[in-house]
Amino acid sequence: MARSRSRRPRCLVFYGFCGGLVGAKWFLAANVAPPEPVSGLVDDTGLLHHRTRPPRMRTRTRMPTPASLALSAGPIPSATPGIDLEERLVRVLGAEGESEAGSGSESSLPVFGVLDSVRESLSTKPNLLLQAAPGAGKTTIVPLRLLLDALRGGSETGSILVVAPRRVAVRSAAQRMASLLGEGGPGGTVGYSVRDDSVFSKEHTRIRVVTDGVLLSMLRKDPLLEGISVVVLDEFHERGVGSDTCLALLREVQQTVRPDDLGIVVMSATLLGNVDEAGDGDCNGDGDGARVPSTGSKLVATLGGTSACGIVESDGRQYPIRLLWANQVAKAMSLSPGGGRGRTSIPPLGALLRDRKLLVRTVSDVVEHAALQQAPGSGDVLVFMPGVAECKGVVRELSSRTSFAGSSDVLALYGAMPRDEQERVLYPPESSGAGIRRRQRVIVSTPVAEASLTIPGVTCVVDSGLRREPRCDSDTGMSRLVSALVSRASAVQRAGRAGRVGEGCCLRLYTENDFATLFAEQSPPEISSTDLAPILLLLSDWGASTVSEILEDMPFVDPPDKASLERAERFLVEIGALEHKEATSRNGKNSSSNNSSSSNRRFVLTDLGRTISKMPCHPRLATAIAAAGNTGETAVLAASIAAAFCLDDESSSPPSARDGDDPNLAHRVRFLVRSRFPALKRFAGKTSGRRGEQAVEALRENEDGFLDGAVSCLGRALLPGFVDLVGERKGDAAYESSNYLLALGKSCRLGFRKSPPYVLAVETNTGPDGISRMRSYVPLSRDLLEGIATEEELLYTVPSKGHQVRAKLVRSVGRIELSSSPLPSPSPDKVAEALLRAMAEHRGGIAGSLLVFLAPKEQSMVEELVSRIRLDRELTGADDWPPCFEALDGAGGSSGNTDDSDELDGHRVLMDLVEPWLGSVKSLKELNTLDILRSTLSPEQQRYLDDYYPTFVDAPDGSRVPVRYVRTSDEQPASGSASGGGGEDGNSARTTNCRPVATAKLQQFFGARDPLVIGPPQKAMVPLTLSLVSPAGKPLAETGDLPFFWREVYPSIRSEMRGKYPKHPWPENPLEAVATRKTKKQLSREESAAGDGSGTTDQKGGKKKRKRKKK
Repeated sequence: MARSRSRRPRCLVFYGFCGGLVGAKWFLAANVAPPEPVSGLVDDTGLLHHRTRPPRMRTRTRMPTPASLALSAGPIPSATPGIDLEERLVRVLGAEGESEAGSGSESSLPVFGVLDSVRESLSTKPNLLLQAAPGAGKTTIVPLRLLLDALRGGSETGSILVVAPRRVAVRSAAQRMASLLGEGGPGGTVGYSVRDDSVFSKEHTRIRVVTDGVLLSMLRKDPLLEGISVVVLDEFHERGVGSDTCLALLREVQQTVRPDDLGIVVMSATLLGNVDEAGDGDCNGDGDGARVPSTGSKLVATLGGTSACGIVESDGRQYPIRLLWANQVAKAMSLSPGGGRGRTSIPPLGALLRDRKLLVRTVSDVVEHAALQQAPGSGDVLVFMPGVAECKGVVRELSSRTSFAGSSDVLALYGAMPRDEQERVLYPPESSGAGIRRRQRVIVSTPVAEASLTIPGVTCVVDSGLRREPRCDSDTGMSRLVSALVSRASAVQRAGRAGRVGEGCCLRLYTENDFATLFAEQSPPEISSTDLAPILLLLSDWGASTVSEILEDMPFVDPPDKASLERAERFLVEIGALEHKEATSRNGKNSSSNNSSSSNRRFVLTDLGRTISKMPCHPRLATAIAAAGNTGETAVLAASIAAAFCLDDESSSPPSARDGDDPNLAHRVRFLVRSRFPALKRFAGKTSGRRGEQAVEALRENEDGFLDGAVSCLGRALLPGFVDLVGERKGDAAYESSNYLLALGKSCRLGFRKSPPYVLAVETNTGPDGISRMRSYVPLSRDLLEGIATEEELLYTVPSKGHQVRAKLVRSVGRIELSSSPLPSPSPDKVAEALLRAMAEHRGGIAGSLLVFLAPKEQSMVEELVSRIRLDRELTGADDWPPCFEALDGAGGSSGNTDDSDELDGHRVLMDLVEPWLGSVKSLKELNTLDILRSTLSPEQQRYLDDYYPTFVDAPDGSRVPVRYVRTSDEQPASGSASGGGGEDGNSARTTNCRPVATAKLQQFFGARDPLVIGPPQKAMVPLTLSLVSPAGKPLAETGDLPFFWREVYPSIRSEMRGKYPKHPWPENPLEAVATRKTKKQLSREESAAGDGSGTTDQKGGKKKRKRKKK
């Protein structure tokens, strides 16, 4: 991406060339044993806040090295003064790498075959894209090789930073590399940092494995990444928002301040499509010939193109895997000893996606009656579930079955679980005694086990086909986790977990057709669907000042969604983290932010924004913690910290929590204090320092009922960050739930009838039915809301009365009205403003609101006027008509394909048209749309319309027949001729989307020889279509060519109709007949009356005689 050299690097806006943090100086003493690791750090940035523990004070037990991690050439001894780092690296990398599973196979890890290519590429280009399938060994071998090359190149300070998307993968990779170097565990040459745990040495660690969140924190505090020579982004194919943002910021640092000494290596476990720099990647398959750049193509372009980025591919390695689809799984269950609990089929994937309980029962049945029996060599079973709640549900269900509990162990695995429990899963104890084998294990895992992990002993995988992915809730603006289908690439990776140590088997709970038709090839990037408020806050701290700058200048692989960024900007401004500044235009004048585009509006970070940007939680939660700290009340601060930790950590729910339980946040807070206090205390230190730690310590000590007091403060503590999510109960809903109106104007449900009148919806979820539901809430008191309510004069309209404008004084929290009182009638200017707003918000826009309140006759007259002008534009091409007619015509849906700009222009035209008329009315019912439109026409234009596009035509019988101007569809346009002669003179026909139609009785046009035409004769004309009806008004025929009609059509109509209507004339020669609407008898009387000159008297006398007969 090209950048101006004169522009100051964005990452130095807040850092300064001379100030800021200076990164740690990294070095390795060649013949000195590494010091004792440091654990339990408060900071995730690498800045140590605790002294290294003296050797005699060692209390932390080192993680034992599993036997499965030993190399085939024999385990390398622990680091001793006799073996320096370079020699140990040579011994590891020179062994040509036994597989990570320790299977004893003589073949090497595939990644060893491309290490020379990696070295050669990085020697000439700063960046590298490494595509290596699962099992290649890239996660552990490549960083070691990069470190060896750095040492051989004379670098004694440059360190390798490896970024993995999951905490489990971070610890596992660090443990694996440390074991390969003979160091027993992380803390020496290899260290790691995750959110709640850091183990590394400031002086000796040369490879540090971190999560993307830790790297973002490091970049915020030390944008130059002093002391780091290469950053490796592992598992980039997962496309998490953190990984994408890390790459964008790293590229900015590399391009602006470290172009020569910072390398970036991106590693992916799945193929990313054709890596063609020109963007000719994979075809989108739409059949229109357009080509969409592949992920690999965009990634290479982001890394500087092929001139700055090398591309290396490596094969993976896995044993054969047997796939069983849903129908085959059901058959295997039916053949099991227990008969599969009578299950003859697997529920459809859609049902499993919607019903969590059904998913848990189905997976438990498959594990018990199929997976344990199908696992090759009676190996362990790895079950993939979408989230933590489902994992815990399967563990509970299987543990409760006596037939299962007696034969196997069931364990959960997810990212937020304690480290010792993760190690119990990843490093199981070996069997003891001859012939004694450990029990078969079932590991129920979230998608954390998809990549970068090899779980010993697994030979069977159960794949639910589901995953949890973050999405931004459009109703609440909050990020939420939803269950969704995995991609085909993820499904392949999950199956591959069964073939890492030997032949395996994968049981898929979906059909082969589902896999081919419902699953996407690759997972979409998370940045396109998640809540971007945390990222925008980070980028603001980084130096970004407009949405357009982020979209156009920052080197994202896939730019964030513009609407999501603007929504995040509005939210951050509302909570006070950002504020808008006047932008300076090119002429040096200040332009108001209201007049500038929202994407170009400048924003800056406030003091509150700088404070909450340092907290490792969502800006909503950070705002609540910051506000609680300002109150000076320990209970409120403790409540805000505990609530924030609960809401930011999915694993904080009680193990016994079920779908029908009360989702009051107070229950989770009490459970958190009892079960996860160490993690809570670390979180408190990161957000509020020592004062926060003291506050949560008071929760555990619970002197004088402090815990109960803090729980009662939850609503007050969280309110500053969730003001827009205050909810007011509005009545009962289906399934024993309650309806709530949120302050932001949306509705939400809570699964209890006897629910509080006011709540804070701290967690919401929108289901497949489109209904938002509260997953967690905090009750609120009305007094608390009264304290934050605001008073304002509110103008509103009453739709049932034609949007009549009224005013009231409202005391409210957002859209929730606590009280109101009526006010006198508002001024004409305010009435006009309110009516304009009501018209703009109308379903049909301003055009629809101009017609909806008219009487049917008036509405038809307006539509007729618009159609007449439309017909003239089509016939003559005139463009001197007022633009309001074209805007109304386009809003009617007959103007063909219109783009957004045309609709916007039409909206402005109509707004300018009606605005002067709104000051004299109080509702839209009082608007006379026909008068408004006629006022835009000059007298000459009105006469022109009346002359050439009349609303009536004279029939041969002397009556006036109304003319309607009917719109036709674009598929069946009306046709006419340029001369009005019906096309017989050889002139070309003209097609229009509007045709004039007159309806009359057939007898009214006896004697008419010439076709009737509409339009100016000197330019173009169209025939008037006559809709001829019977004496009873039933349609007989439509024609625009009367001579042809009398000659070809009329004879057949006459032969059929004269028997039905014998009282009416049906002459053989209609061209010689007299046009009339009367019956034969009436015509006969008129003739006789005309003969004796007493037509009127005789007619009256006849009527009197008939009346006397009736009497």
